[in-house]
Amino acid sequence: MTAGPERIACTIRCLRPEDVESARRALSGAPSARVPYVCRVSGRREAVRLVAPDRAAALAAGDPELPDPLAATLACALLETELCECDLATVAGRPEGEVLGALADLEARGVVAWRRVDSMRYFRLADPALAARLAAAAGDAA
Repeated sequence: MTAGPERIACTIRCLRPEDVESARRALSGAPSARVPYVCRVSGRREAVRLVAPDRAAALAAGDPELPDPLAATLACALLETELCECDLATVAGRPEGEVLGALADLEARGVVAWRRVDSMRYFRLADPALAARLAAAAGDAA
């Protein structure tokens, strides 16, 4: 994994940890669940896909562009929306430094791209072929 900064520079956190935890509990055997999301910067309302840990592991094992389950989790979260790095850390439930390193690795692989909004970086999937494979394999939320 590519080394990166240890802390995220976001000043506005939009994805609520309690919503992510509720979605995690709702997985119970489902391949994925949706987490409600309201971007406090744009006002956009969407749902973020949270993929089950076993599904993330299977996606990573089956796709050379996804080096590990964390990468698969991050990529699946970006299937339908663009997210800032702090919201990606919230959905992944992993330390910020680890998520930043995974995002740097995915960027180097051409999987994700980002744009800056104030001090925050918003990520999106950059590989349409991967997005199509993930959408087909990640499973729909119940």
